[in-house]
Amino acid sequence: MRRHHVVAFTLATAVALAAIVDTIVLASTGHRTFLTDDAQATVAQSAALTLLLLSAYLSQALVIRAESARFAAGNRLVRATRWPLIAGLVVVSVGVGAVHPLILATGTTGTLLAVSDACAGIALLVVFGSAVVLGLATLRHNPLGIGARVLSALLPMVAVTVLLGFVATDLASPIFLSVVTGFGLALLGVRAEAPAIESSSGRTPSGDGLHILN
Repeated sequence: MRRHHVVAFTLATAVALAAIVDTIVLASTGHRTFLTDDAQATVAQSAALTLLLLSAYLSQALVIRAESARFAAGNRLVRATRWPLIAGLVVVSVGVGAVHPLILATGTTGTLLAVSDACAGIALLVVFGSAVVLGLATLRHNPLGIGARVLSALLPMVAVTVLLGFVATDLASPIFLSVVTGFGLALLGVRAEAPAIESSSGRTPSGDGLHILN
């Protein structure tokens, strides 16, 4: 893994552990922790959680940006997902890092809060939808390695989440879909075939060096 993968994967793991801890506490006590309940969080806890989520989203955006050549080696659907993913992650980062803390600090309610929540929801849907498309678009030809394979598991995860909603309503949450998405985006490009390098004539040179694993 390259440095941007290590950073993004480490942060995605931290977010996943937080989600697991919150789920375990909810299952055993019936109450959520400060990780998913703003009312329980101290200023320090809220700041730490904000920093973690902000860093995780931005690191995933940087992975997508750094792996532009691998996206370019994919089909039309793969290429089409790159900028929606980056834009969605940037919007979510702004919401997590600036808008949400401001709303908490000022106690804002009403229209502004509703607009903020709607924008965050749309941005997350763009990220999730693009991740699903990317996962499915790389089932046959996969220029993005392990990360794309993780993203291809998102649709089965949706089914599991829906089923959990009937079996254990309190535990059913889209947070684990976000966790899978985070891991998938963080690992894009890991153990992927090296992108083909075009010659000055516009043709792809032949040779054994075009399919080397990371």
